[in-house]
Amino acid sequence: AAAVGGGGGFTPVPGKVEGFRYRHMGTLTQLGGGQAVMGLPGDFVWSGFSTMALWYSAYFSEQVSWRNRWLVLWDWGRQRVFGRDNSRI
Repeated sequence: AAAVGGGGGFTPVPGKVEGFRYRHMGTLTQLGGGQAVMGLPGDFVWSGFSTMALWYSAYFSEQVSWRNRWLVLWDWGRQRVFGRDNSRI
């Protein structure tokens, strides 16, 4: 086991502890079948085509590398052309 403070570049400083504060910014969920729903604080719920477009753009922008972004686009295009069951391709 590694010693506390050894490696990793993190050295705790006594007396300088900042607490974690969670802030809920909303929920964006794909439901399938080209549908998505978004819930924001204050009981605001939004669904429809624009929400699905927002989900696609958020998912695409959260990809770590350009390679992953191209693979995601390729997969979405292949799904659009051939459908979900591509076991016979």
